[in-house]
Amino acid sequence: QGSLPQQLVFLQCTSPFTTGAQIDKVLEALAAPGINSSFAVAPWHGFLWRHDGRGINHDPQQPRQRRQDLEQAFLETGAIYAMSTACFRAEGSRFCAPWQPVVIEDSGPEIDTPADLALCRSLSETAPG
Repeated sequence: QGSLPQQLVFLQCTSPFTTGAQIDKVLEALAAPGINSSFAVAPWHGFLWRHDGRGINHDPQQPRQRRQDLEQAFLETGAIYAMSTACFRAEGSRFCAPWQPVVIEDSGPEIDTPADLALCRSLSETAPG
């Protein structure tokens, strides 16, 4: 059996273009004092709506802001999660407070639909290396 590792990393197979450098960046954040989990996010700068017409990150009844003036937001990519093994076992969740989102530029497409899979297959066939 042996001892457990101090850190645990989840990689999602639906994010096939995740790089070692991106994983290292998320692990570096986890190594910061007091951080129990870290995960990949991408910058997001759009208006979000609910199906019923309510704004999520804006009030459609107020004067329209420019997207550039919205408060900076980040979208969880779902590609990389890193956490303390002890906290994961205690909490039963990959989000163990305090956590640190890690901005990953160019995270690449993720696979959620058959069309996404076709796109990723096409990209992998034309990618160098």
